[in-house]
Order: sequence, then C-alpha cells, then structure tokens
Amino acid sequence: MTKNNLFDVVDQRMFSVFARADARSNYDLLSCIFDLFTNPEPRQTIAREELIDDFTAYIKNRDFEAFEDEEGNDESNKPAREKAILKINQFKRIGWLEQDNGIGFEIEYSFSANGITMMEAFRSMIQNENRPLEYSGYFYLINGLLSDFDYSEAKGRLEQIFANTNKLFNSLQGLNSSIKKYIEKLIKQKDLSAEQAFDMVLNKYQNQIILTVFNNLKGRDNPSKYTSRILDKLRDLRENNMESIVNSYLYRDSSEIIDKDEYKRIENDLVEQFDKTIARFDHVNEIVSLIDKRNTKFHTSAVAKIQFLLNTRNDIEGLIDKSLKTLVDVLDGTEFDDLFNFFSSDLLDDKSTYSRSFNKEKITSIKSEIPDINPEDIERAKRLLEEQETFNRQNIDEFVLKLLDDSNSKSAKELNIVNFEELMKLMICEAFSSYEEMLYRIEVLDDNIEIMGFRTRNFIIYRK
Repeated sequence: MTKNNLFDVVDQRMFSVFARADARSNYDLLSCIFDLFTNPEPRQTIAREELIDDFTAYIKNRDFEAFEDEEGNDESNKPAREKAILKINQFKRIGWLEQDNGIGFEIEYSFSANGITMMEAFRSMIQNENRPLEYSGYFYLINGLLSDFDYSEAKGRLEQIFANTNKLFNSLQGLNSSIKKYIEKLIKQKDLSAEQAFDMVLNKYQNQIILTVFNNLKGRDNPSKYTSRILDKLRDLRENNMESIVNSYLYRDSSEIIDKDEYKRIENDLVEQFDKTIARFDHVNEIVSLIDKRNTKFHTSAVAKIQFLLNTRNDIEGLIDKSLKTLVDVLDGTEFDDLFNFFSSDLLDDKSTYSRSFNKEKITSIKSEIPDINPEDIERAKRLLEEQETFNRQNIDEFVLKLLDDSNSKSAKELNIVNFEELMKLMICEAFSSYEEMLYRIEVLDDNIEIMGFRTRNFIIYRK
C-alpha cells in the first residue's frame, strides 16, 4: 500500500526533542552526532565508547541554555559523560540513532536513515537563511537538456528537467517569502533601531537578495532568454513525441509487445509532469514581476521606517501621511488585506465617511464639564455613529445647508444645535469641508465657544 503521510514513514517521537525547553540544545547535540558520522568522511557505524568519548568532549566545551532528561527534569549539573550517555539513550529510543552489535558483541551506533534526511533538510534551511540565494544556471541547464534531445536518454534527461524545474520554482517562491519576511521585520519589529534598519537594507538584504538574485534574474539568467525555447520544446515533446519517450521509459523497442496498462500508467504520469512544467514556465514572467514588485515594497517600507526612526519632531503626522500615500502607489493589496485596504481618495463617492486633512490648524474640542445627559441619549449617539449613512458627505451637505437656511454664512455660535446627532454632524462637517465638491466652506476663528457642554474653536460656515 502506498504511504502518503509523513508519519507512515517517520516515528513522530523524533520531533519530540524540538518541542521541549531544551529544543535548541537538542538540535546542537544531534548536529554534533551527525558530524561525527559524516565528517571528515562518512561512517556507517561508530563504537559506543568512541561515540560517548567524542560526545562528552563536545558537551564539556559547550554552554547549553537548558539540558533535560525525557521527563523534563533539569540535568544541567550532571557530569559531561553522564549527559552524553543520557542524550545518546534518548536519541536511540526515539529513532535518531540505531544500535547494532559489532564484532565480538561490541555495541555500535548508526545514524538512522530518516535522521540523516531530516538533518540534511534542517541544515539546508539554515544555509538558505545565512547565505546569499543562488538562482544561477537553472534556466540555462533546463534549456541545455532540451536542446538536441536524445530519446535514448529520455528518462534521465526528463527526470533532471522536472527536478530542476521544481527546484527553480520552489526557490522563486522561497525568494518571494524571504522578501515578505524582511518587510514584516521592518513593519512589525517594534524595537528595531535606525542602525538595525540600515544594516538590514545595506547589508543583509543587499547581499542576499540584490547582489545575487536580481543580478541573475535580470541579467545572465533572465527568463526571457530561455522561456520561449523551453516552452516550444516541452510542447513538442508532449504533443508529438510521447510514444518515443514512453518506449524509452520502458527500455523496449517500439516493435516489441508491451503491457498496455503499464504503458498507459507511464504515459499519464509523463503527461501530468509535462503539463505541470509547462504551466510553470508559462507564468514565470508573472512570478518574476511579482518578486520585483515585492522588492520595491521592501525598499519603500525601509525608507519609510528609517525616516520614521530618524525623525526627531514631535509631530510625525506628515511623515505617516506620505508613507501611506507611497504604499497606495506600490502595494498590490496582499500584504495588509487582513488589517485594512488602501484606496485613492479619487475613488471615494459622496457617500463615503472618509475625511482628509487640509491644513495644519485643526479644531480641537475639550470637555469643559460633564453635562447632565440622559444615558439613553448616549446609547442613541453610539448607534448613530455606527450608521455610516447618517454621516456621509451627501447628508452632511444637506445638514449644513439647512443650518444656513437663507443665509450665506453663519458662525458656529449662531447655530441652534439641539441634540447629539446634530452635534456630531457639526463636528464632521469641518472634516468634510476640504472637499471641493462640498457646498460649503469653513473658516476657523480664534475665539472659543461652548456647545452642549463641549468647548471648541469657533468657526464660520460659508455657502459656496
């Protein structure tokens, strides 16, 4: 029966050492044992006493954040040799190490097959984090394998083509994720200093993303040089030469009698692989374009973050406003959809509740005393605030014109405000007055007035 689940082939206890307080220590210790089996040359087995001695020497020279037994008891104060034996036994019981009897019943250990695979994967992840990402040669290699295609080598060539295609596009997807990770660090890391932001931009990001990836993708490994040729050849093989390819996989001459079921199975598998590979190359330019856009987002976010961190003024409203306007121009909306959406103010209609600032002088309101307000009025005011239709620009226009009546202008202290709904509309009308489409304008005065228990700057409303 085909095994499709990871835990059909891997003992889930192998992961338990990474879900403990001493997870970091366990990785260091497993890495040490893995090196003993692989460096300077591969070894199938190591005698128990030799492994304990080498492992003990490693533990003596290391300071571990935590060191526990399988029950979670702290074993930090035990001698190094006892620690070594404790961990070797623990790793053996959960599947990282295997015990065998050698010559003369000497106990030997080997690193398990699944353990080797997992350690190689873990190290690859760490290397991808620390070293510059490389994309050089993928397109060139795949194009070369397809050129002058030799059907006697079809199986070997196609396996390399499919494997390298997977590596290429998985790497591109990883690159997209890496850039997103840098953006998130800039935006979400609250304690990031200006110096750290500069280091991220000028050192880490520059070395890992710009100097290698974009030099390759935009230069020598530019997809446009190879994509059309790769696609033409893949489609030709897929549509016109499948019989020759399947015969190559069967290691039979086309004149021999073959098993039809086996032939059909191989053909279906190949068609699926071809279709998947063709679809990926069909969209490669879109993928590179998306990466390019995300790179632009990173630089925009970096500039905004550095400017923000270096800003020494108390009023940073202008800086935030500029940053948001820049984000509208460069973001495709995917980064912040869970938080809020960005729109150009040109897209807002007269029923929008959006307000924009139009000058540095704002009307400020402070509560001068606690008026005698009916709790029912407060609840009603809350409900009104939730009803956006009540406070859209069209209704505010109608409210202001009604206040003006037949006059061309009135000061705020001349207005007869009788309830909280009108008070809120009066406050909102100032925010909306910056729009050219509004049927009124407002001039802020120097004196203060009090309306329904709230003190605010006086202003004059003019009919346009």
